[in-house]
Amino acid sequence: MRPGASPAVVAQKLQQIHERSKPEDAPVPYITQELAKMHLYQMDGSDGGIGTVHIFIGIALVILVIASINYINLSTARSLSRSKEVGIRKIIGAGRKELFFNLC
Repeated sequence: MRPGASPAVVAQKLQQIHERSKPEDAPVPYITQELAKMHLYQMDGSDGGIGTVHIFIGIALVILVIASINYINLSTARSLSRSKEVGIRKIIGAGRKELFFNLC
């Protein structure tokens, strides 16, 4: 279909072509649907696979939040040992560059 074409008009034209080529068949209704919505929605427009996609997005966001909290927790736990290490390195005479590159 061309961009901006009405799916209802296309369905009507397909119906007319079908009736002309096979008049003995009962009227077969044609239901058109956008290609982008084909795998995520049912033919009648109700939700199909999009509900599953929303569930997985929610689970992914929960996992991301848990991972962020875990990272922050581990970083703060290591900061105490790093502060002791930095103090000892300063006493020994380490420069700013040496402190920075050894901590990263």
